Amino acid sequence: MPDATYNLNGGFKPTMKRFADLNGPDFFPTPRWATFALIENEKFDGEIWECACGDGTMSRVLEETGQPVRSTNLYDRGFGEAGVDFLMS
Repeated sequence: MPDATYNLNGGFKPTMKRFADLNGPDFFPTPRWATFALIENEKFDGEIWECACGDGTMSRVLEETGQPVRSTNLYDRGFGEAGVDFLMS
């Protein structure tokens, strides 16, 4: 089910503020509407690696729309496989 706040052709796009982490870098989850826009405008072949999945906001939308997704993150934010540095992979 698409996000009701998403309207690529001119509507208001909600924004989110960054969440300051006291014990690490800033955390900025991708808004659901942006992930729906990506899926509607790009075609993917095979598994998608969400290498900075954070709390899983983007990964959940990918899964919801039937995309195969692998979710990892350098920091443990409660979703996906923690401790994976995509720059070293």
